[in-house]
Amino acid sequence: MARFACNVTCDIYRGFAASAPYPLEGTPAAVAGVRALLKHHLQNGRFGFASGSLKWTHVLVLDKTIDIRSAYQAWPANPIANANADTVLIRDYPLPGQCTAFVVVMVEIEGDQRRAYLDRLQPRRTGCFVPGVQEACGNCTILPANWRLKTAGDFIDNGCSNCSSLNGGTWTLLHDGGCHWRSATFPPVCSTGLPAGNVRWHLRFEFGIGWKLSLDSPLVEVVAFDPIAAADFICAGPNTFVNPTWWPGTCSSSSPVTIERSE
Repeated sequence: MARFACNVTCDIYRGFAASAPYPLEGTPAAVAGVRALLKHHLQNGRFGFASGSLKWTHVLVLDKTIDIRSAYQAWPANPIANANADTVLIRDYPLPGQCTAFVVVMVEIEGDQRRAYLDRLQPRRTGCFVPGVQEACGNCTILPANWRLKTAGDFIDNGCSNCSSLNGGTWTLLHDGGCHWRSATFPPVCSTGLPAGNVRWHLRFEFGIGWKLSLDSPLVEVVAFDPIAAADFICAGPNTFVNPTWWPGTCSSSSPVTIERSE
């Protein structure tokens, strides 16, 4: 029984990624529905991560029995290992309807209490979860509903006349059923032959091959990247596809393409 005045209910998730602190919809919490006392601790914590190594913004007081894990390791030269830290989510904080993620910087035990020192991230205005889909695709069971695809700037004409339109672009790939995600169609890079016609990006998982990414015209794959094996694909992203292979006489490029989850 907690011997302190609880003011929040939180969920604890294993692991922390600064680029994607909020979990995909459907991701189970390691410890759910934990009643705790959240206290502001800015001055003692020296205003959080941006100001140096072992920093925090809040303290969370919990029952001693709660399994919560931190990023702090005293011995190495770099004492903070964020990948080892838990992520704490608190709904309706700091305002109703919002959700705030915290990374667990350090944990200590005092009597029958556990004190978790937290560093706050930017609150999310649309709830705790990033839209996700539950599909059995390779080693993944929960995946983003939307991916954001980004290209570099080295697409040049090698027979077609509109390859440069792919340079420095960003597209959203929407879940299209099963293990498929596709972008909206956009203007052709080629005007003649099999690669002609509007194109769109296509991400999918194929058994025995892995995760594939291609730019498809109505008839052919205008460019395809080396597949990523199921075991190497990061289900919540980001992922990088390399070694583009172009349909003969179309375009030329060598840079990778990156996909990351999109909200």
